[in-house]
Amino acid sequence: MTLVRVTKRNPCPICGKPDWCLVAADGAVAICPRVPSDRLAGQAGYLHILRARPPRPPRPAPKVLEPPADFGDYAAFASTPAPAQGRSWPRCSECPKLRCCAFR
Repeated sequence: MTLVRVTKRNPCPICGKPDWCLVAADGAVAICPRVPSDRLAGQAGYLHILRARPPRPPRPAPKVLEPPADFGDYAAFASTPAPAQGRSWPRCSECPKLRCCAFR
């Protein structure tokens, strides 16, 4: 939320004065030190809700990762001990790392 200072052209919507007050850029809230309200905005003054903001849209469901088709049996892979020194883990076709990162 961006707050802007009031001016002579755009006075405070709460007290009508051109100084001391702040208004949100979208006009939803104002902070006025002259007119008391139920909500205090720190030492800046009192918070006044001018209009309700629309609720945020719900978050999308998290993506479920599936192993690539050519990955094979993950359970067998997970139970395999680490390779001996000088050897490397098998790579899946979609992962540039040495071990597939889809199951971490």
